[in-house]
Amino acid sequence: MRYAENGDLLEYVLRKGEIKESVARVWLYQLCLAIQYLHVLEIAHRDIKCENILISTNYNIKLADFGFARFVALNGRQIMSTTYCGSLIYASPEILKGKPYYPKCSDIWSLGIVTYIMLNKTMPFSETNTRALYKLQMERQWNFRRKIIPTLTQGVMSLVHKMLEPNYKARVTVDDVVDDKYFKEYGLEMTETEKMALNYANKHKQSLQSQKKVNVSDTLITGMETGHEAFYSTTAVTTESVIAGLQNKTTTTPDKTTGTQPAQPPQQPEETFNETEPKADTTAEAKESGLSKERGIDAETNLPTIV
Repeated sequence: MRYAENGDLLEYVLRKGEIKESVARVWLYQLCLAIQYLHVLEIAHRDIKCENILISTNYNIKLADFGFARFVALNGRQIMSTTYCGSLIYASPEILKGKPYYPKCSDIWSLGIVTYIMLNKTMPFSETNTRALYKLQMERQWNFRRKIIPTLTQGVMSLVHKMLEPNYKARVTVDDVVDDKYFKEYGLEMTETEKMALNYANKHKQSLQSQKKVNVSDTLITGMETGHEAFYSTTAVTTESVIAGLQNKTTTTPDKTTGTQPAQPPQQPEETFNETEPKADTTAEAKESGLSKERGIDAETNLPTIV
């Protein structure tokens, strides 16, 4: 993967604030295409979060960190995951429930959280207690920030609601999101290169899986397990610092590595990332938003059953 000169999405949001919908729309579409490619290959990412979304020099999105990725199909049928991994604040209700879940569905929930953060510069839920967070999710106890609502279209707000559907059976799939009329209204569609890549994935997914020995209980993708030297218990204590940080607060040349239409760069060109600048936002606004440069919980553990 090429170097992402503009850092990760969390860094970007902390420095620039909420992202204009015109930019967030393109980034969301690019992210959807990446997830769609994986899901066609019957691979779930299982750790989609702002820290794992990188921004290139031309402001294109790259999905990174496949440490928890796994195959999710065996002999033509979907298999459930019994490994509870990723970051608590991005975890879907079915993961918090502590029972086997369908990883593809959980990827979409995490995508909804990421989209909400881009548009609001805050988390939809600020709760760090697993049981309380689950209750908020199931009761749909979240809203867009009042000052942001006038700047958003009904299309994007509706799409976020569909992704943050607490019932995984009623939640949209990545194909539903890619084909949503919201993107079509703004002329976003796959390039010929992206169509070819997706067709290739459809054609070769069976041969790819046949080369893998899939364990029905749970299997990480070989070669992707490294990079996680320690696993931590996903508890309210270990997640507190992450939440506290969100609460204590366009045409460019396409990237050579992607044909997707690039997003418009930010309107504050004088602000750029460099190694000498602090990466954390310690301002009052960042504290109020709940966002923090503190990394999320990279955990693979058995969560307590709460229901």
